[in-house]
Amino acid sequence: MKAKFTFYEDYFDAIASIKNEHLRLQVLTAIIEYGLHGRDPTFDDDGACGACFTFVKKHMDKAQNKREDIRKRRSALIIATEVNEPKILKINEPTTNFGNNSAGVADKSAARAQRAMRAIMSAPVKRNSNND
Repeated sequence: MKAKFTFYEDYFDAIASIKNEHLRLQVLTAIIEYGLHGRDPTFDDDGACGACFTFVKKHMDKAQNKREDIRKRRSALIIATEVNEPKILKINEPTTNFGNNSAGVADKSAARAQRAMRAIMSAPVKRNSNND
């Protein structure tokens, strides 16, 4: 199925909550089997092991779906770029054109930041007077 999968710290924390070392090893092996081969396990103890694996499996499935969505969007972007579809931007393409400047978006953001900073620095400072 896959040559690799991501093992998050949350998975380790869930496995570490199982006290019996044999059962911990079963859950760890089941996670690896599921991550690499997509095989659902059967456990000697369906209680804690099953709950732990279900928690990890949900996260693994969600991460896999997210990776597939990103892969599909990137493929669509590449195909659209090859077909020269005008409504989809190429990666790192500026959204506006300020003359011949290719970094127009960055310049526009910097200009806004400078104007905001000047406005903040030139504003009068109001001080609270406490007449106690």
